[in-house]
Amino acid sequence: MILSLHPQINRDHVVEAVAGAVWTHRSRYILRLNQSDNMGVRNIAPSLMIILGKDQDAYDFMKWHGTAGQDSHYDWGDMSLPFLDLHGEGAFEALAEGDWTDEYADLAHQAALTLIKFRLLLDLYSLQSSMREVTEQLPQELVDNIRKHLISDIVAGHAGLMQDVRDGVFIKAYIENIESQMNAMFDVIHKANKHFWPAMVNPGSHLTARPEYTGQGSVMEMQVELQNAYPAWKQTPGAIDWIEAKLGS
Repeated sequence: MILSLHPQINRDHVVEAVAGAVWTHRSRYILRLNQSDNMGVRNIAPSLMIILGKDQDAYDFMKWHGTAGQDSHYDWGDMSLPFLDLHGEGAFEALAEGDWTDEYADLAHQAALTLIKFRLLLDLYSLQSSMREVTEQLPQELVDNIRKHLISDIVAGHAGLMQDVRDGVFIKAYIENIESQMNAMFDVIHKANKHFWPAMVNPGSHLTARPEYTGQGSVMEMQVELQNAYPAWKQTPGAIDWIEAKLGS
């Protein structure tokens, strides 16, 4: 287990290296060959992509599974059908666009989505802070380049938002939208599995548990999805602190 490595090893670097090794083109090829994914690879993949900084890919991956992948008429055995063909989907869009709040949605995807939203919020705070700096003395091209290095691929690719930032338009509405979505997802997940969020704050032995089954809402389900999700949450500054604050509110 990655999470039980020797304490002198930089665990974040090891987790990122392992994520990169696991989430390769070969892994995607395996998913293509076994599209029904009876081994649950699709629940692991989003967190791996987030660890690698591929938030947009993670969002596209999950949205496909939450929309086209839920079509009862989709023939998983037909290799000619479109598969994971969504690219550049709008991660700022309403939660209803991906059926994220459905009671039967994958807990792993709901948790990964919430983390992506949190990371978007961090980006928005960075952009808001950069708008307050004295940037008029710098060339706009340089300012844009600096900002792109402060933010994720999702935010950098949001043309409307980036134009508002360049124009000095206050981005409070974007921040409030993401905060609202995060709060909604927190409640959805807490209702689906009341054990999940507390375990994210105090994971303990849950990270090394080997549950025999994963009934919806059970401790065992929490253990499986916690082990999938925890490395990406731990890697993101302030993410677990946000959970703790929500639990105490």
